[in-house]
Amino acid sequence: MRCDFCNTKEATLVICFANARGHSQKRLFVCQTCAEQLSLSHLVDKKGVMHTLSQEVKTEKEHVCSWCGLSIEEARRTNSVGCPSCYRNFIREFEEWIGQYQLGNVHRGKVPLRWARVRKIRERVEKMVRELKKCIAEENYERAEQIKNFILRLQARLP
Repeated sequence: MRCDFCNTKEATLVICFANARGHSQKRLFVCQTCAEQLSLSHLVDKKGVMHTLSQEVKTEKEHVCSWCGLSIEEARRTNSVGCPSCYRNFIREFEEWIGQYQLGNVHRGKVPLRWARVRKIRERVEKMVRELKKCIAEENYERAEQIKNFILRLQARLP
């Protein structure tokens, strides 16, 4: 078969679009060159071996993953995604969805006391380093030395 895009080269890749029952509804024949130009190279490895792609034919209105073809409705119904690309494709929907069940997407719970102490010391060190750079820029070397000694004492308290 010839390539459906350039109609000159022999097709090395056949993409079959299937419905939910797995029945093939449409076939697309593509040569290696057109596959690379159309960003279909992720379907074929360097040896020309095709990786399987099974995807439902979706209407224009449905939001589907560009890689696995999973619709947002299917992801909501099953409470799972089909591939890592689903997270990028459905980010807005997931943020709305998570917002319905919890206050946000950032953990605000308790942390072990030791971790909180270490985090507080590190934040203080970062603040003092900024102040140290400011003192050096202003040529206030006496204050810079005090800050440097303070930073060293703080760093000694870190595990």
